[in-house]
Amino acid sequence: MLVGSNLVEGKSVLDVGCGMGHLYPWIKDNIDVYVGVDTSEVMLEKARQFNVGVKFQYGDVYDLSEFGTFDTVISISLLIHLPNIEKAIGEMWKHVDRALIFSFSAGKKHSLEKNAHPWGKGYLIIRHDPISAIYDIVKELDDVKGTRLVKEANRNHFMKVKRRN
Repeated sequence: MLVGSNLVEGKSVLDVGCGMGHLYPWIKDNIDVYVGVDTSEVMLEKARQFNVGVKFQYGDVYDLSEFGTFDTVISISLLIHLPNIEKAIGEMWKHVDRALIFSFSAGKKHSLEKNAHPWGKGYLIIRHDPISAIYDIVKELDDVKGTRLVKEANRNHFMKVKRRN
């Protein structure tokens, strides 16, 4: 959370895949508007319990159309579990005024197929993508001013994509 929180810009944040709201305490003193979204009602309820009075609501990374734009859109530890990160990054980018921040797990090659593990009634994806593949996705976004790659630990990285103002 420390790495992601240090990359946030501006006064409004959309936290996509917020889970239990772990990011909020790290940024609350530096922002005016925060909305945490997740597809898990269980996680949202936990987030509301841990962060009383903070706005947490249902939201799907593939369709954020009900949300406006925010200075920063951030997604920590979500993309590694998605089958289509290109669509997710593109959808989040639609809601960015200044910066999109997301974490990902890097690997030498795409490893989506061998990393789908049975989980409950479905499966859990743990994907590792080449850094070059992440840059290829970002190159397709409109109005990109620049990117910054922050290596955290092992395979975990953060990418900050700045929008041209």
